[in-house]
Amino acid sequence: MNSFTGGTYSSGTLSLNTISGGTYTVTGFYTGQTSYVNSLTTGIGLSANTTTGNITIQNTSPDQTVVLNNGTGISVTGTYPNFTISSTGSTSGDYLPLSGGTVTGATNFTGGLTATTISAATYLNLTTGDLPSVQARRTTGFNLPATINFITLDTTDVENDSTVVSHDNTNTERIYVYSTGLYLIHYHGDVGPGAVSDFEFSVYKNALTLVNGSLISGKNSSTDKVTAGVDIIVSLNSGDYVSLYGRYIGSSGGIANNVVFSVIKLEGVVGPQGPTGAQGPQGIGLFTGGTITGNTNFTGGLSANTFVVTSTSATTLTFTTTPTNNNANTQILTRNSTTGDVEYRDSSSLGGGSIDTGKVIALTQIMYF
Repeated sequence: MNSFTGGTYSSGTLSLNTISGGTYTVTGFYTGQTSYVNSLTTGIGLSANTTTGNITIQNTSPDQTVVLNNGTGISVTGTYPNFTISSTGSTSGDYLPLSGGTVTGATNFTGGLTATTISAATYLNLTTGDLPSVQARRTTGFNLPATINFITLDTTDVENDSTVVSHDNTNTERIYVYSTGLYLIHYHGDVGPGAVSDFEFSVYKNALTLVNGSLISGKNSSTDKVTAGVDIIVSLNSGDYVSLYGRYIGSSGGIANNVVFSVIKLEGVVGPQGPTGAQGPQGIGLFTGGTITGNTNFTGGLSANTFVVTSTSATTLTFTTTPTNNNANTQILTRNSTTGDVEYRDSSSLGGGSIDTGKVIALTQIMYF
């Protein structure tokens, strides 16, 4: 039993003799006693030790300061424990170069496509096949003014890609383009019949610049109408607009009917590579050394400083073209079959025909062994 003063202890119960005043000293109360903690379960980031009777709890994952910073195209807002992460990047414009991989889905290369090799199941997949186009017209007659002015258009017949070319529904005389490039512009209209009228039509860019080639003039009769119109190709920048203008000249007026105005972007894609062509003729080679075996016909002639014959199996050596000048460079060194002497022979004596290979020793410097 453990010792203490001021009370009694039995079977785990401490009884104090005095209930007022005094000092009570208890020593060794737990010495030799079995711990009353049978088990201890810890949570995430905690550990506990009870082997000595003392309970020791440790935080194995102390709190850490976490900082969420903004990044390129990324915005972080809010405070712990609630944060909002948002994308602030653009969904259009320039992107990093594509260095490999597969582009899937409909992809429009509005700025052009440059590559060493383009692999596609069909090149038609690179475009819809429909050129961006707008056609607008006027359903009522237009009274031509004395001072040139634009012609308003009240109906849009075709507009298949408004991101490239579009008829303005507010300023109806305007057709806007939103992609720099070449455009085909067409217009036509009828003047008359009725009062004789000299008339003029033209196309202006941005209401200021006359489009070259668009100006035409004419004259109707009292009994017949005149249809006037042109097709022109013009280079336009993104944001430009074009309009059709008209007026009468030196008369009392005129009415333009059935006015049509259209703008088409000219574009296309490179088609697939064609089939490989037939192989061309064999070129003239340069033989710099070695051995020629088999029957060889030098149809284009033979030029060499030294020509060595190592076999007498051939019966003839034929000259298709023989030298004509009479000097040491155009004579043939041969062996005289009668005297056995080696001597120069005038090339003209050979007659351009066949020579016994047993007698021919050299051309310019031909050696025979």
